Amino acid sequence: MTTVTFRPPLAYATNYPEPHISATPDYCHWAPWGKSIAQHSQFSRNSYFTKNGRSALGYIIREFGLSQDSRVLLPEFHCPAMIEPFLASKTQVSFYRLNDDLSVDLDALAQSIQGFDAILLVRFFGFPTNIEGALKIAKQHQIRVIEDCAHAFFSEQLQSGPLTSDASFCSLNKFFSCFDGGMLRTQSESTKSQLLALSGPGAKSEIKYFLGKSDFVAALSNAVKRFKPGATNANGAVGGMDSESSEFRYFNNADMNQRCFSLTKAQLYVENYGHIAFCRRYNYATLFEALAASNIGQPLFALDEQTVPYVFPFLLNDKRDFDYIRQRGIQVLRWEEYCVTDNVVIEDYRERLIQIPCHQDLSQEQLTFIINTLNKN
Repeated sequence: MTTVTFRPPLAYATNYPEPHISATPDYCHWAPWGKSIAQHSQFSRNSYFTKNGRSALGYIIREFGLSQDSRVLLPEFHCPAMIEPFLASKTQVSFYRLNDDLSVDLDALAQSIQGFDAILLVRFFGFPTNIEGALKIAKQHQIRVIEDCAHAFFSEQLQSGPLTSDASFCSLNKFFSCFDGGMLRTQSESTKSQLLALSGPGAKSEIKYFLGKSDFVAALSNAVKRFKPGATNANGAVGGMDSESSEFRYFNNADMNQRCFSLTKAQLYVENYGHIAFCRRYNYATLFEALAASNIGQPLFALDEQTVPYVFPFLLNDKRDFDYIRQRGIQVLRWEEYCVTDNVVIEDYRERLIQIPCHQDLSQEQLTFIINTLNKN
């Protein structure tokens, strides 16, 4: 098994007051007369529900036959949940170099990719950066490409001419008000059969979740969504639901034995995708315009014509402003636990690169509060 050591969390949720602006949405935006997902996401085709994004990645690893004799390339900027499924399969992992804007260092990749079995290309925060170029390099060396769309539910399949990614996965609770859920896009008939055979969490759990999502017990719904056994880091992240059954903090192999809640599946059929995409893009553009000249930092990406962002990535000038923002009740996130890298810029992002909410449930008042907080008005 590859020896990988993750950095410890820098802060815990208990260090801060309960946020009044959450990192993820709380409501379903109904479109009962049908707002087709097909025009908004690659996961409308050849895609299947899993318990979460981590278990979806686990199925891809199984489908590719990756094991202790296999080698895979992963980005040097990551969260442990991206890495642990590979460690669980005992796959040998190495990390490829990124540029300051989180794009792939294509020259370095071309020199180091020989001899690997697969590569994971990531749409960081929903943005594709230059992964089309990385796809070309991988395919030139006959290396399979996994497309990580955990931050990019609203995306089309990675493609460059006739070349495409071999499989992709996403995480549903980053974009919707569900507690769980992942989706896996695959062409493998064997994987399709396995995923279609998965059962739900069980009648008792399904009923409890359904009641927690009802308007009558909305407060319970929020409590269920935010409840985490054991300590959480400042991002609200925890290990598997049953920590005793898993050697990893985030990945639990048992999650591969069941799919998500039935209500999560149902929600994906009635969500108003057009409304969600519009709101996220509008909120991002509003934040970008207001924070482009902020005196505490700068946005990492300008909005392009296609991306529906997961969050608004913002690079702080002073790492101490993370605490200031959290104390103000805004649930900004930060990747704190990735492995040590000799890339000093990426290493610095552990403390200074934050993820600001831009989801569809933000009100104009909340947007103004975020802007005033980050401009220290």
